[in-house]
Amino acid sequence: MIFNLLTKKNTQIFLLILFIIFLPWMISDYFDETAATEVINNDISFYEINPCKVSTFEFLYKNNFNNDIKFNIDNRSSINCFGKISQVILEKNSVQVFVGANSFVSYVLNIFLLFTFISIFKPDKEYKKNKKFNVFFLITSLLSLALIKSERSFYEKNFYIFDLDRPLSMLLLIILIFFSLYLIVYALDSRNLAFINFTPFALLFSSNITGFNLNIIFLYFIFFGCFCLFTYKKFNRSLLMLYILCSTFWVFNARETFSYESVNSIYLNAAIFNSKNLFIWSLLFYLLIFGIKNFIIISSKFFNIELFIKNIFTSVILSLLFKLTAQFNSFVKFVTEINLGISKELFHYRFLIDSMNDYEFTKSIGIELNLIFVALLLSINKLKRLKISNKLEIIFILFGSLSLLVKQHLIIFILFILIMLGEKFAEKYNLKFSYFYASLPLIFLNFPISNNLNEIFKTNIKTFKGSYAERLSQTGEDMPISFFNFFANLFDLNSNFVNYFSIYNPTFFELYIGSGPLNFNQYFSEINFDIFLYPHSVGLLVMLFFGNLGLIVFVGYYFFVLVKSDKKNRALLFSFFLILMSNSYILNLAYLLIISSILYIFSTKNKVFLRS
Repeated sequence: MIFNLLTKKNTQIFLLILFIIFLPWMISDYFDETAATEVINNDISFYEINPCKVSTFEFLYKNNFNNDIKFNIDNRSSINCFGKISQVILEKNSVQVFVGANSFVSYVLNIFLLFTFISIFKPDKEYKKNKKFNVFFLITSLLSLALIKSERSFYEKNFYIFDLDRPLSMLLLIILIFFSLYLIVYALDSRNLAFINFTPFALLFSSNITGFNLNIIFLYFIFFGCFCLFTYKKFNRSLLMLYILCSTFWVFNARETFSYESVNSIYLNAAIFNSKNLFIWSLLFYLLIFGIKNFIIISSKFFNIELFIKNIFTSVILSLLFKLTAQFNSFVKFVTEINLGISKELFHYRFLIDSMNDYEFTKSIGIELNLIFVALLLSINKLKRLKISNKLEIIFILFGSLSLLVKQHLIIFILFILIMLGEKFAEKYNLKFSYFYASLPLIFLNFPISNNLNEIFKTNIKTFKGSYAERLSQTGEDMPISFFNFFANLFDLNSNFVNYFSIYNPTFFELYIGSGPLNFNQYFSEINFDIFLYPHSVGLLVMLFFGNLGLIVFVGYYFFVLVKSDKKNRALLFSFFLILMSNSYILNLAYLLIISSILYIFSTKNKVFLRS
């Protein structure tokens, strides 16, 4: 899989990528009189006197590559300080080293890194640039600028001597975003729309750029959404008007400002909750979904299932290799964090099995595990049409089987096999067998346990003061959560659902139409809750963002598509519904791209989509 990419040319590109990743941390004036000193006997006076004079590599070399040293990102450092030691702090059991990582330099390096990776794939020799793109580059840049200004408090902490009120500063930001979009859009566009098969590699670039609550892939789909909206003019006007109506409520509903400190770099989320920010995020969310939708529709005819599966596995393996390598060296961990946005809470290989269902573990490699499972289901579903043609497909299935160590995956897999066998049995004997029937026994077996979930809430609700659940418990009413009872018990997620509803504190209107997309700040700020836990289900996300009505529309539309889809794919699509209800990784842009592509392509009856 990986080795297929290692041609002579690509090997050179990979070496260039490694060069881009590690070179900045070696840049320094090696001919000056300032030389790094070893941190001995808690003596850090040299680094207090000489900030930003020693490169990270010099520091490492002088300290014998000590793995106990903890490296931290310093976004507020100057451009001149990039890659150099800005501060050293001694703690009881460790040495905390802060490395200059100026946000703008990080932005440029991130763009250059992505562009270099895209260059692995061959461009179309007959490609001609679309001059209309320039207008939408400017529109996207202005929208990005508006988003940055609306999240002023976040960027003031991460920008070095950069005044968001100065026209010159704004112009520089527009130019930076404009030319980065120019570079990436034309790089992707020149490689035609068959690039849908390589979207799994977005996993390596789906995190926010250091110091920014922005992602270049996110900006690409905002651009594509703008372009399609004004060029093709094919959109559902009724749905758009409804969305505008809801957005108006979200904006006027935000009477207070909420800001939660933690912004997860690998998830799409707003940095602040207020009317201005909700307006911008509501607009960008629509353009994002519209852009992804049109990208998939236009490029779906180029979809190659075998190549798509292979690329899922390849991207996952690369991501896991980076994370595993980071465990052995603190500096590598720092580099992977700044370039790939990898969370500080990384898994340890020795506790792989024991930690498989642990929150800290799933937070670190949960996305990768889920994508392995997704690829496994795709591989098995594919075998219904094609015989095993090569050893690669056997490798797909064997490697994908590792994901079944996760309890949720194992349960979904069993259901998937049962439904698939049930459909084949019905087809053979001309029976009107429904995939729903296979799951009914589990639902009924689960029902007695589910009835106790409200009691679990009532016993735990005292810990969480001021929540919607507490208000209901005081009135003697039961929790209106019966829809989630099945999933909570089936996937052993009772505690996750308890935590969500214990924190969830909507107003009357928020209960029905939500508080706005991709914003957790009000959710976490209104309740005194120490752990920053994202809702552990796409269903809960929809409820939070779009209310109960949004949840009804989401579930209803999904099952409508499920019924209308090709019978051969219903087991797969129903399994994906269970996947969505058992995790919330869809907030990651790469995961959103992959899942959206699969759901659209396999919900259509056009056989061209499944060629390999």
